[in-house]
Amino acid sequence: SNLQEGVNTLVARAESDQNSSANSGSIELLVDTLRPVVSFTSPVDGADVEESIMVSGTAINNISDLTGVYLQVDTNGWSLVSGTADWSTNVTITPGYHTIRAYAVNSLGTPGYTNTLRVQNGILYVSAIGLDNNPGTRYEPKRSILSALAFAQANDISHISLTIGEHNRSQGLNPTGSGITLSANDISI
Repeated sequence: SNLQEGVNTLVARAESDQNSSANSGSIELLVDTLRPVVSFTSPVDGADVEESIMVSGTAINNISDLTGVYLQVDTNGWSLVSGTADWSTNVTITPGYHTIRAYAVNSLGTPGYTNTLRVQNGILYVSAIGLDNNPGTRYEPKRSILSALAFAQANDISHISLTIGEHNRSQGLNPTGSGITLSANDISI
């Protein structure tokens, strides 16, 4: 007979040429032909994100249980995240564009299709209290606009924030009311 999606109970029957027969014990066979599906709930595709973000989502599977959800940022290795049906993990994003991928695995070991979203940490920070070899984050701003422009062009960064004011390692720069943000249309070398 044909196997159906879900749990199938199988019994073997043996018959002899002397009209006797016997059944084996039954076994259950789980059939799950559909791959797990993973979706992102946060951030949304194309989002401009901060350095540290929570990536979260959901995963579903047709029949069998989910055993894990895996996440990759750019070409870094795949990491098992916390949770399955509802999952999340913290990710650090450097300035520029980034690709985040996720997939789920079911209890049969079947991997789902990979779902992808792109995010950007599109603001490069510049401050007189920074250093040009800094990465240009709120916590480690660059010092000169020329260094920031070269870095922005090399890394496809769309905005540069010129800031003044207090800076400390734990809180970074607070650009609200203390600087301006230039978009790519405002920048030229």
